[in-house]
Amino acid sequence: AMLCSAGSDPRDVYELTKLAGDLGGVPMVTAPYVSEITDDQIVDFFRDVAPLSKTGIIIYNAPGIGITLSPALISRLADIDGMVGLKQGDLNPTAIDRIANDLRGRVRTFCASDLAFLGPVMAGFDGFSTTNSGALPELILATYRALEAGDASTARDLHALWYDYRALARAHGQPQLVKAAMNLRGFDGGSVRLPLRDIPAAVQPKLRAVMERLAADSRTGLKLAA
Repeated sequence: AMLCSAGSDPRDVYELTKLAGDLGGVPMVTAPYVSEITDDQIVDFFRDVAPLSKTGIIIYNAPGIGITLSPALISRLADIDGMVGLKQGDLNPTAIDRIANDLRGRVRTFCASDLAFLGPVMAGFDGFSTTNSGALPELILATYRALEAGDASTARDLHALWYDYRALARAHGQPQLVKAAMNLRGFDGGSVRLPLRDIPAAVQPKLRAVMERLAADSRTGLKLAA
């Protein structure tokens, strides 16, 4: 299992990285999200962290925290002993092409979003992380299995089926939407934790309509709660 060890204080990162490895997970580590840090300092940070995990380190390139690692810097990080994978959140096609080919055989590569995973996986990424499979496990798994089987046309068509859902997720937040969708399916989605907020009441009918359309299509494998 991938366990995130992000933190704003390196001391916390060191502690959480060691804990994740001790628990048998593989810690994901972001670059320090501070201003005016240089590439060399980021490399030194990962060199300091790497020996702390028994299971290796996954580099987490997460642009949402305010820093984006370049393909060239990622290549340098991949050379550090103990680096076993990359979770790539910058899905720019040029970056994906460079990383998929430069890192092949060096570390495992994972697309950080199921909203747009077809391109990276077809470019050679080893897999992807998925938030929305909490609500749409059958559909997302079927899409990936089609890619595995070399059936890109079926994968494309299956992925297109839940575009309206993705549009709502982009507008209202993935954690918030997936929990609401899980609840509609009778799963124990519950509520998001603060500072996030559950989707507004006005969005619920839109989500229900999207989920009902998905459930009505036999290709999705979805069923809603009675």
